[in-house]
Amino acid sequence: LHDAEMADTSRLNTPTIIADYPYLRSCSHICDIGGGLGSFLYAVLNHYDFKMKGTNVDLPDVTDDSK
Repeated sequence: LHDAEMADTSRLNTPTIIADYPYLRSCSHICDIGGGLGSFLYAVLNHYDFKMKGTNVDLPDVTDDSK
């Protein structure tokens, strides 16, 4: 339930975050610390047509669920 709630929050906030940080487009690699299942990172990478790489970092029991 917690993971689903966090993913929903990411979906709602991602467009605002992307608009507020236009310099993201110049990044070649983004690292999301505490990224949960990776939904925010995926949305950012998707927005920029996967022209950058991404690393999602979280506790093993969390990231295991994202595989």
